[in-house]
Amino acid sequence: MASLKLAAHETEIIGPSNAPAGGVYKGVVLAQQSKLVLDGVELVLNDITLERLGPRTVDLINGATVRIGELAFASIGASVLYRIGPGCMLVMDANLSEPEVVAMTTVEFASGGTGRLRYAPFSNLMWQKSPRVVGHVDGDVLEHINGTMLAVENGRLVVPLPAGKATPAAPGQGSRRPL
Repeated sequence: MASLKLAAHETEIIGPSNAPAGGVYKGVVLAQQSKLVLDGVELVLNDITLERLGPRTVDLINGATVRIGELAFASIGASVLYRIGPGCMLVMDANLSEPEVVAMTTVEFASGGTGRLRYAPFSNLMWQKSPRVVGHVDGDVLEHINGTMLAVENGRLVVPLPAGKATPAAPGQGSRRPL
């Protein structure tokens, strides 16, 4: 398995010609202001470290499909923007991260209605954090890993709770509705 480390302000483009065999990166370090462009590849990013305070960007373009794996470490105040381009899909499981990191995550649709986000919320209902979602238009798909459709309210991903488990979310944490 390959590893990847981007320094502050560094940009890396991963395409079919330089993607690792097997499509898995284990040990991904993204420093502040770094930019990772995933161009037409299917990848898994595991053991992610968000180094230092500030934002970083992961762009999915030309039909890229990316599964975000486990978070290894995140500095306080680190944020990440995942930009989903045309025909691209991002798969995220909040259980592999930390509530504060999920709350500092933004998913931006830049796909013109052809992007897809598959998301699994925290299993622990007390951790009611969800990512910010911007740029979502008709045609873009927001779905739970189990296939249930999701929505955006007040700029946050809305994750339904199982029937009978409706719990109001704290401000800025997204809302929850029973199925």
